[in-house]
Amino acid sequence: QKAFVFEGDISSGFVNFYKLSVDDIMVISDDLDLLTGNYKLKSKGSCGGHNGLRDIERCLGTSEYKRLKVGISKDKDIDTKDYVLGKISKDDSKIYDDLFNTLVFAISAASFIGLFISFNAISFIK
Repeated sequence: QKAFVFEGDISSGFVNFYKLSVDDIMVISDDLDLLTGNYKLKSKGSCGGHNGLRDIERCLGTSEYKRLKVGISKDKDIDTKDYVLGKISKDDSKIYDDLFNTLVFAISAASFIGLFISFNAISFIK
């Protein structure tokens, strides 16, 4: 089984179709360097070795977009590609289920009250 990821094409197609500014989008991605269940809002940044973010940056022509990075940890005993594309454990699935409403709040807060203010609000409730 093979997995193909076309984040950049989809992202730029979405931005172009709806005539959005890059300032109007937020990309949600996994992050191997964050512990499972942790998350980080960022106003911009590099791809950090994440192939999907690299493709988005290539297609959008910038790394100046908001992002919500969700921790998936890293299992050093499994090849990174197999780990990222593999089945989520029951324990991790429970963590993500519990985290879902907080992430919805994070996205809403960043959209409505601004990224800087939402950093403070979210770290207060977390």
